[in-house]
Amino acid sequence: MTETPTTPEPDFDVAALKVTSLIASARRLLGEQRMVDLTALEGKVRTLCDAARQLPASEDGRMKATVKAIMDDLGRLQEDLDEQYRAVAEHIERTTRGPALEAYAKTQTDS
Repeated sequence: MTETPTTPEPDFDVAALKVTSLIASARRLLGEQRMVDLTALEGKVRTLCDAARQLPASEDGRMKATVKAIMDDLGRLQEDLDEQYRAVAEHIERTTRGPALEAYAKTQTDS
């Protein structure tokens, strides 16, 4: 008789640590004015949700507190990303539009 290999159930604490570590790393990189790749975040959150579904009801309070803390971290990450976006947009505005307008104005006065 052959046993089918089973996929181990994801551990909630390990999954939560992976999500919080990714968020913390992303915020640190943003603070250093570096680009951040968040493509792995969705999969890590999915794993966390799968692990949360496996928890017994007696763990609901701990699970809710952990998820709330992660949501708060995600909110702060969103604020950091918004700030980086504003800074990049301002930089693009200064370095491209300003010189372009000056060049256009110069051609207008040369005519």
